[in-house]
Amino acid sequence: MNKKAHRVKDLAAILDMGESTIWKLASDKNSDFPRPIKITSRLTVWKEEDIQAWLDTQNAKEKSCK
Repeated sequence: MNKKAHRVKDLAAILDMGESTIWKLASDKNSDFPRPIKITSRLTVWKEEDIQAWLDTQNAKEKSCK
């Protein structure tokens, strides 16, 4: 994974969730999911470091619940 940003299709594969779920999380104001960056009217990406930080937070939450 040498990319610095991911499109929704790539992100869906990385996170093992559907594209619509990603869009729902991204649009939910109460969600801590990273906000996307709109490059053009048809191109939206998420920064890799934002996604990794979110994953780390999710993993920490899982461990604290056990």
